[in-house]
Amino acid sequence: MFRSFRAVTCRVALIACVAGTAVLPFRSASAPAATVKHVFEEIGTVQRFGDDARAALGSRYVNANALEASLGSAIMIPRARQLWQIYRPADGTGSTIAVLVRDLDTLNIVGTIQVPDNFSRATVDATYSGDWLHVSDSAGTRLWIVSFNHQFVYEFDLRSFAFKKRPLYGNFAGNAFGGKAAPFVGGMSYDRFHDDLLLLYGGPTGSAANANTFLYRLDVSVPPPTAYNPQDVQKMYRIRSCTGPVTSTDAGADTSGWDILVTERYLYVPCQRAGHTVIVVRMERPDGAEDNERHGEDVTAGPVYGSSVLADHASGRLFVTTYVQREIWVFETSTMSFVGVVPTARGLTDHDMTGFGLDSETGRVFFQSPTFGLGVAEGRFFPLPQARTLPRLTTGQERILSDARTGRVFVLEGDSAAGTTTPRVAAYKIYKTDAAPVPPPAPDPDRNTADTAEREGVTEARYNGSASGYGSRALLAKGYATVAPAPTAGVLVPTFMVVDLLKGFCGYTDRDIFAGRVAKTEYDTGSTAAEAIAARIDDTTRQDLNQASRCTLPALGDALGAGWAYKPAACASNEGMDVPEVKAQGDNGGRPALGSASVVCPRPPGGRLTAEADSRLTGVVAVDRSWTKTAVERTASGLVSTVTAVAEGINIADTIFIAEVRSTATSASNGRPRRNQMSIHDVSVRGVRVGTQDLCAAECNLQNLERDLNALAAGRIVFRTGKGPNSGLDQALLEGSPKGAQTAVQKSVARQASDRALVGDFTTEIPAFEMTVFNDNTNWGRARQIYQFAGVSSSATYNVVVRPSFVDPDLPSDAGGGDLGTPELGGTPFDGTVEGLSGGGAGFESQPAARTVLADDEDDDDGNPIVRALQAVARGLRLFLTSPRHALLLLTAWALLGSPAVLGRRRRLLAGVRRA
Repeated sequence: MFRSFRAVTCRVALIACVAGTAVLPFRSASAPAATVKHVFEEIGTVQRFGDDARAALGSRYVNANALEASLGSAIMIPRARQLWQIYRPADGTGSTIAVLVRDLDTLNIVGTIQVPDNFSRATVDATYSGDWLHVSDSAGTRLWIVSFNHQFVYEFDLRSFAFKKRPLYGNFAGNAFGGKAAPFVGGMSYDRFHDDLLLLYGGPTGSAANANTFLYRLDVSVPPPTAYNPQDVQKMYRIRSCTGPVTSTDAGADTSGWDILVTERYLYVPCQRAGHTVIVVRMERPDGAEDNERHGEDVTAGPVYGSSVLADHASGRLFVTTYVQREIWVFETSTMSFVGVVPTARGLTDHDMTGFGLDSETGRVFFQSPTFGLGVAEGRFFPLPQARTLPRLTTGQERILSDARTGRVFVLEGDSAAGTTTPRVAAYKIYKTDAAPVPPPAPDPDRNTADTAEREGVTEARYNGSASGYGSRALLAKGYATVAPAPTAGVLVPTFMVVDLLKGFCGYTDRDIFAGRVAKTEYDTGSTAAEAIAARIDDTTRQDLNQASRCTLPALGDALGAGWAYKPAACASNEGMDVPEVKAQGDNGGRPALGSASVVCPRPPGGRLTAEADSRLTGVVAVDRSWTKTAVERTASGLVSTVTAVAEGINIADTIFIAEVRSTATSASNGRPRRNQMSIHDVSVRGVRVGTQDLCAAECNLQNLERDLNALAAGRIVFRTGKGPNSGLDQALLEGSPKGAQTAVQKSVARQASDRALVGDFTTEIPAFEMTVFNDNTNWGRARQIYQFAGVSSSATYNVVVRPSFVDPDLPSDAGGGDLGTPELGGTPFDGTVEGLSGGGAGFESQPAARTVLADDEDDDDGNPIVRALQAVARGLRLFLTSPRHALLLLTAWALLGSPAVLGRRRRLLAGVRRA
């Protein structure tokens, strides 16, 4: 009875119609879709134990009286237009699987399959899983499902329903672990570029020692072998950066599989560090275990305690769902950042099971939550909008399935938690939802510049330049309470109960300190402003020091006498001021000096805006000297911003010693098409020693330094440099906009959003050297110490705007007419940026319009009003044809100026009509 067949379709469909099952008919894909009034509208159901399924498979498999949570749950393959429902024997006898295949458009049964084996759910514990462990290829022609004991992966041809099985590591009798302690598959993805299956292993399972993550590449382009080749064990690549469990390989976790995101060059592998910090590892495809010592791994850390990971290959994004907080975190490959978060519950909801799903065609993420209801978030947008919801407040656990072609969403409510009162229901609810919106295009920074030469009285320059930086910085994300190491044993944190006593003493408040900080150097059209301070702390800590009773820790307030009294050096100026410049020095409030700070604000336009600060940092991380200097200047060539930051004599816990970290950023903009890069960013690190080992005595190779330090950190610390592939630098801003209106050296907007959400970091500076110590755990969540050195940020924006004017092109230039001309632009720090603007550079030179002569005798022209009128018309036509932008501006201005005369004429005419 159990074989691939299509002839049964009509018979089963007839039974379904007569029996009145709840499978609803649907329009074909070409039929017009009904208008959706709300974000979700329920339109039908798919029974898990319906009469049509029982008629096709028999009551041994389809028996609601022996309801198991996973029986009859589905796999959707939209590109094959198929919906699979999977059943085990309801009576618990035998090791076989029956599959019911439905047409995704009509939901009619189109075939059945029997497999002499059991299939695996997406976790080691089937009870708590929300999905079958499966993946399909990008064309929708093949489907792979892992067997229950992880010894095989079954490969199905979605056209003929024929299948074959490929042996896995679990089939190897000599594996290093054996039994359930062996690494289990916690995720499976398809590599369309190499026709490989990528299997993510974790283990040893069922143990607090589950801290190993392996990647295995299975070639599915060749026929399968009859047995597992012991030599293939060498292909099990251990990911060094992963030192915590992949939760889909942990017993009892409410989770689903962890997807790997695949690009042509890189694999983006999600896993966890010790303390359950979710990380994403970017790496090139490994050849096997022999790569472990030399293979590069770039790491980005995200939220704490991941539940599942869904990959949207089209947009290059991963969606991480968290277990405790019930949130959706979005990771973006292009910036190596977690760029947004969507909550699906309120507060800590450990036992409120929530189901998730991803539409791979649209990037939409769906969830079913007992606190927020049924929701959808537009996962391809930035900034990431919050979810729209239908208040259907019930638990979910099974993966939500969606079909973008028909706009239908399939939701199986209920869960499998111990002692639950909401078991999984007997039918999927089908909802209709609106079409996915398209993300708007990014704003064009050149939209406000006219791409023309400057001319006094004809054009106007509008500009803004900024520079900021720091020598050293320490940020404690979660405050003092998380400085003490918090080792974990599984999900337990032995030190939590002790350190938790500090919670009442402001122990969990983020803390931030800068040494040698220039917070602001801004030169705007008509104004300047600057602020610098030798040492700066966050506002909350300053209040705590000045009001010790806030934290019930009097000793803390006595640390600096009566609190924090240091004030920055600050100044501001504008065009209307009488004095040419304003200067200021920092104020230590009569306390011991922590360093020096000074600022100079010139009256614009012209002059050089400067700020500088100098200090030192002591403590676990000590710095002999931290200093920053900035300058912003309006020149004849545009606007130039420069910042230099340096940290000298760095000592990290008497273990890591660095002689100097230095960073310089320069940005120049002049509002004209660029010929080369508009910003420069230089980073150098020299004299690095770990213990007694010199990593680089002179100037370091930054790529090698980052690699070597991360290898020594053994998973507890991540090092980054300002020139590394994971620096967060916005490369597009570094290059500058095509018309030359904007350029900058700063974090990308995505990295800024990521840092704000994850560690409370609101800065834009790119640190030359960064060290992050992870102390995350399931009780505190994020708990990180971040040390940054020589951070810099510079920007320059310059727009050339044409004023509405009434210039006659034939008037002599001293009368305000003729060629707009090209001004003397002066020097620039960038070769090729503005040179040749008056020397024939394509698109840079403003050519005078050809003169039209209507008569030979110009004296006669001047005396002939008709000829003069024709000349004026000709000049206007020539202006419109040669410079339509200027002509339209003139027309607009004339219309505005002429409107009073037109209105006056109209009033007189109306008055005459009334009198008549």
